[in-house]
Amino acid sequence: MDFFVYAEDGLTLWALTNDLSQILKQLDDRSNTSDCQIFYRPSFGRSGGPNSPEFGEFDFIILSRDSIYLGESKWEESSELSHRTIALEPRQALRHCVLREYIQNYMANPIVDWPTFLYSMEEIFRSKGIQKMAAKPNKSITTKNLESFLGIVRSHFRGVPKITDILLFIHRKGRHDLLERVEPKSFEKVYVEFSEETDFGRFTNLPQP
Repeated sequence: MDFFVYAEDGLTLWALTNDLSQILKQLDDRSNTSDCQIFYRPSFGRSGGPNSPEFGEFDFIILSRDSIYLGESKWEESSELSHRTIALEPRQALRHCVLREYIQNYMANPIVDWPTFLYSMEEIFRSKGIQKMAAKPNKSITTKNLESFLGIVRSHFRGVPKITDILLFIHRKGRHDLLERVEPKSFEKVYVEFSEETDFGRFTNLPQP
């Protein structure tokens, strides 16, 4: 089977499918790949500003045996790569803060009902200085996706998991030094190497495992 992809989205899917064990190794995570659940480009609505509960789309999220990795991915051709640094946009960093609070508070309160939980998040966001409205107990896509995601998280973990923000950098062989820093500094760097013969300006036929 031929499987063609292009740019960050396709290469991210390839990396998660074919190189997950190496990603976990770089994170000092001893989980087996069979322990993991992966969300590819999970959406929680378009980032609609502080007066909207929508907080955007992650490139990926990994649930390992004991940890959650909230991920952004960039490739070596990214326009955001400058002077060996990738500086994430404020809206990108914000969505990590928002989902982290949802996860931690949902997992810490296993008995509270869903509407009460969502109403409580308004005060939590205010107390943490997070400029974002909490989701409402309605039938919006954001609320439904959030409820579905948190339900899977609760079924995957017994307690509050460790949550780590990561930047997955996809590069050709021997070019990992193109990225040295990520802003915010709270993001951990993870490198995935692709064939040095790959022309990132074309559709790429991915090697099969």
